[in-house]
Amino acid sequence: MRLKFFAAAALTVAAAQAPLDARAQDYPNRTVIIVAPAAPGGLYSLFARLIGTRLEQKLGRTFVVENRPGASSVVGAAYVARANPDGYTLMVATSSTMATNVTLFRNLPYDPTTDLAPVACVLGGSVRLVSARGGGTLPISEMYTVDDGMDYLTKERDEVVTQLVLPPMNGLRATYVKFRRRGSIDFPLIGVAAAVKTDDAGVCTEARLCLGAVAPSPLRVRAAEDVLLGNPLAEEAILEAAQAAAKMSKPMDAVDLPPSYRKKMIATWVARAFRELAESPSQAGA
Repeated sequence: MRLKFFAAAALTVAAAQAPLDARAQDYPNRTVIIVAPAAPGGLYSLFARLIGTRLEQKLGRTFVVENRPGASSVVGAAYVARANPDGYTLMVATSSTMATNVTLFRNLPYDPTTDLAPVACVLGGSVRLVSARGGGTLPISEMYTVDDGMDYLTKERDEVVTQLVLPPMNGLRATYVKFRRRGSIDFPLIGVAAAVKTDDAGVCTEARLCLGAVAPSPLRVRAAEDVLLGNPLAEEAILEAAQAAAKMSKPMDAVDLPPSYRKKMIATWVARAFRELAESPSQAGA
């Protein structure tokens, strides 16, 4: 699946915070809202309507544009971030929403970097890079370094990300959950992106786990994945995988709450994510 940037505008999906079931074959089965985080008549509205029209033609469902202006698009972006994460609330965003605001505002009610990077990583995503020297594709898993966070990207300074590419799900079920101090603050203290694939007997044939906000870059926890492989997605295996994730993690002392407490909470939230996937319908053979 490709989310193309139309003159630096991107269609951003709010489903990054919960089960990624919006790509099921019956999606969409009702009206989808596209939020334009600015007043009517501007480029946000124009792109939202152009994209909505194309999606209506392709998917045969109604896409309604809803303008939510204010605070340099922060009002609209915050609304989408807190919307029911079912894939039915989308947003058109520019670099102002997804990049400039991150540097200008100290307490944004959303965080595109910490939330979206683990999700893209666990789904096997890649980015298209363009510069005056040419272009290329880079897997998300190779985009981040493991340094102290100051120089955290492997891409060159003149390279611009123009496209996010996600491969077909092929039966993979995924979710994103996050631990935060309170619901009104969208910035995660721990972000958990998880994905599994099970066979007809409920045995896990593929598992992926990526943590955000606990390291300078998205942290893939293969030790926890190995625990689930070849086992039913049952409580015993889930708890063992959660403990493995906590053991492999060393939360940074750079955000709210002590690292020791957040390390304990990693197991809680990893278990919550995999329990959610265990309860979701299997797509074996999809």
